[in-house]
Amino acid sequence: MGRKKKLPLEPQVYEPFDNLPQPNKKRGKAGTSRGNPLGPMRGSGRGFGDDAGDLFGGSDQGETEEEQQTNVDTVRRKNSTKERPNENWKETGPKMRCDLLSMAPQYALWHQEECAGKKVMLQSRIDSAFKFHTVNCDKCSVQPEVVSSYQAVYNGVDFAFPLLIPVWRCLGCQQEFLPQPIHVGCFGSTPIRPHTWFDLKLFHQYAVLFRHGTSCTACVEGLNSSSSCFGVHGSHAVDPEVFQGAYFAFRRVTDQLNSLKGLGVEIDSSPLHVCPICSPRPDEGDPYAVSLAMDAVNKCSHLAHAGNDMELKPYIHNFFGKGEQEVADLEKKGCLDSIKSFKQHTSLLEGDDLEVSNCGSRLRCAREGSKATTIYDVNGLLGATCAHGFALPDLFCNMRRSENFTFYLVLLKHIVKECPSVKHVYIDFGCRLAKTWTWYLQALDKELPPSAVDLRIMVNWMHAASHDMSCQLENSGRFQKDAGFVVGEQSEQLWAMTKDPSSLMRCMTLQNRHDSVECLLSDINDLKLARLVLVLKAKMDSMHKKLAELDQRLDGIQAESNAAGIHDLHAAAQEFLGTQFAVSPTLSERPFLEAEYVRLREMDIAVQKLQSIGFSWKEAGGMSPAALLLRGSTHKEQRELQAKLTDLEIKLAISPDSVWTVDSNDYTRGFKLLAEQQILRYQSAIDVIVHELNKVVPGL
Repeated sequence: MGRKKKLPLEPQVYEPFDNLPQPNKKRGKAGTSRGNPLGPMRGSGRGFGDDAGDLFGGSDQGETEEEQQTNVDTVRRKNSTKERPNENWKETGPKMRCDLLSMAPQYALWHQEECAGKKVMLQSRIDSAFKFHTVNCDKCSVQPEVVSSYQAVYNGVDFAFPLLIPVWRCLGCQQEFLPQPIHVGCFGSTPIRPHTWFDLKLFHQYAVLFRHGTSCTACVEGLNSSSSCFGVHGSHAVDPEVFQGAYFAFRRVTDQLNSLKGLGVEIDSSPLHVCPICSPRPDEGDPYAVSLAMDAVNKCSHLAHAGNDMELKPYIHNFFGKGEQEVADLEKKGCLDSIKSFKQHTSLLEGDDLEVSNCGSRLRCAREGSKATTIYDVNGLLGATCAHGFALPDLFCNMRRSENFTFYLVLLKHIVKECPSVKHVYIDFGCRLAKTWTWYLQALDKELPPSAVDLRIMVNWMHAASHDMSCQLENSGRFQKDAGFVVGEQSEQLWAMTKDPSSLMRCMTLQNRHDSVECLLSDINDLKLARLVLVLKAKMDSMHKKLAELDQRLDGIQAESNAAGIHDLHAAAQEFLGTQFAVSPTLSERPFLEAEYVRLREMDIAVQKLQSIGFSWKEAGGMSPAALLLRGSTHKEQRELQAKLTDLEIKLAISPDSVWTVDSNDYTRGFKLLAEQQILRYQSAIDVIVHELNKVVPGL
């Protein structure tokens, strides 16, 4: 792949045609978007073209033969490193095969011994579990008597065996009681007298497998087959239906068990409390504008005829909150099909038309209305995440129609009510939804807080590449003031983690699907929180280490300056910088510096012009160099442009009061030098092409 080489500031000598080096035949493809992270604009029909590199003062150069040979040697070295283990396995494989066959009886004996030891340990814990009753019973002073017993089957990760469960009678209160599976680290298949006890490790293990798309049936089959060769499970094989019912009961009972809310800690009621960075603090104001990302996913849908017809209510309600309830009510009223039906629900006049966006992009998700389908009763999920990827409670809903504006408006209403610190929301088609949101604010003026009008809806970075250039300049968060370096694609990262289990949830009952989504989002948040702590700790350690290094360097500089008789380091530094910048360029360098200064000034003027005209950018000449710059630029690159201009102004002794204007003689001279450089560059390129044609067609 070709590399981009920037135009140097020092003089560049163009050699005559006869002395030109032979061009490399491995050149970049024409029409590719070189130097642009966003890539070519969709719908434009072409990319930058080869002239784009020249407009920015650079061109693509192919790899040299030495670089190509180095790359080939590197690949061969990596492949040889990968092949060594395979060769070793081929040599040791036959011997290991014989060892496995000879050791198989010993493996079975070891497993039987471990199983017997595990059974004895659990049975002893069960026989002494009456102490959990004596702690709460004041009348019980002696060991209770055993009145009966029944048999239950223990199922663990490696073993399955029967256990004898005693039923005791307390001699003090005369009540019968029996040990519970929780007392020995298990969970029962039923709440009363369970005949199957599952090890808690088994459920924790399956929670991880479920996130990777493993069904209960596959997990149980693998569990039974892993120990069948040793005869450990035998006739006590796990039933998939019993395992599934017990697993969902376990997840519902243990929901939010390890969270601050579950531990009884008083926390903020805002949905942002799950993120330690975005969570509001009572002792601080608003240090920065909190942003959210909203998006929908169709993978987490539900088939209309899947599962049974039992009207079972969901048990967990953390992420599906008021927004989900409002969407369900709107479905009953028939207000989810289109904006017009939703408009009638808001008691607005029939004649009020929505303002249409000027964006010419075609997005399937940017629809104002949709119809119900017979295949799915739930078409997917819609939810919000913070800028750090945490799924936000109470801000998710099931889409009972295809993705349309209505679902977004409902959740946005709850966002401005419950999260007043949120100032920016990133949505794929935010350019169009922003117009509808303005109308919705007028409809619910009395219901929403005054801060709702300050909410800015922007388009996330990656999806903005499919919008018109004019739409990107006006709506993409990449070019908005005070937006920061928030990409706005955090929802896409969340949906990527729900891809594997989505095929399982599609065929569940609605109750199990609802609770599975709740548990999945909670697990993802727990994983992110654990990783966030490690990342912040590593960052803090790195900062402390860097600070210690800088302090050590500063102490050394201070010691050297004191030895040299310099006591005011700041004044000495200012004097040093003044002497460095005071060096004027030579007569041979100055023309090239003037041409470079004019080129950067032209860029800066065109950028400011494009930013000021917004949607009328096409009137400025279409694909101008500044438009190409803006397509792949950020505020950071624009600041770098200003820094380069400032550096050249210092070198050329241009004071802030005498900055070159377009009609000044200095600017005209620099522009003429820039044009001459560009002409020479084009002439050199033409000479190379003619030279290549003469090779193909002699005498042309």
